[in-house]
Amino acid sequence: MDIDIEQQVSRKKRKKLIATTALAVFILAAVIFFMRSGLSASIAAASFSTAIVELGTIENTLNASGEVVPEFEEIISSPIVASIKNVIKNAGASVNAGESILALDKSATSNELEKQKFQLESKKNNIKKLKLELDKSFYDIRSNNDIKQLRINSLMAEVENAKRLYKAGGGTQEDIDKAELNLKVARLEKQQLENEIKSKQQTMQVEMRESEIEAAIQQNALAELQRKLNNADILTTRSGVITWVNKNIGALVTEGEPLARIADLSGFKITGSISDNFMNELQEGMVAIIRINETQLRGHVSNIYPSVQNNIVQFD
Repeated sequence: MDIDIEQQVSRKKRKKLIATTALAVFILAAVIFFMRSGLSASIAAASFSTAIVELGTIENTLNASGEVVPEFEEIISSPIVASIKNVIKNAGASVNAGESILALDKSATSNELEKQKFQLESKKNNIKKLKLELDKSFYDIRSNNDIKQLRINSLMAEVENAKRLYKAGGGTQEDIDKAELNLKVARLEKQQLENEIKSKQQTMQVEMRESEIEAAIQQNALAELQRKLNNADILTTRSGVITWVNKNIGALVTEGEPLARIADLSGFKITGSISDNFMNELQEGMVAIIRINETQLRGHVSNIYPSVQNNIVQFD
């Protein structure tokens, strides 16, 4: 009887343990399920975008900015120091090669040109004068040399006569010595004259050469000034559109100062700017991808400017 009661108690304890364990497992599973449901993110199907994958090359690019400019732009500068006399063509006007854009007051340069012509003519006359003096000195030395030679010949004859008289007993040794002394003095005078005239000729030749060099320099300066004066008629060298012109009539412009810009609008290029941090990676000939709004173009880097301004490198 006691054994039956103990078996019933044991079965009740085992059932209670099983029920408690099953309830704990259920609660744990429920907690895990709700935790996973709460932590998982939900994404709407409309937020997904799909596309067909294509096979291609992945390009590693350097980001830069740029602006579209005319491929060719000519800067017309003033060849002389002058004032602006008249503006013939304004900005925006189309021009052909050989057309006048503006007029300069060339009076000051013209006066300088005439002054240099006068100076050059004076130098040429001075060279002619030196040549005449050089020729005269040559004739003088030849004439004086002939005269001195005649006197030397005469003194040589006197020396011979004095010696003959001395041998014949009609003269003295003193007469011979005197004649020989006169001959020696005459020869020294002839040599001295030749040396003086030779030195004078060399000096005159140096002066003439210096004058010729100065005249040649003056001639080149005159030709250069004449060229600048001819170019002072501000004309276009090719067809294009005037993008800018100096309209300050009466203003004084210096030599080399810009007067106008002419662009050829038949072709354009991109002038790009990029940080100098990428200077070593930027190379001439590399492919350039240009995006203008929705349009994409391709080209090549043709020129990299060597200067760096404000940590920016420019290229075409």
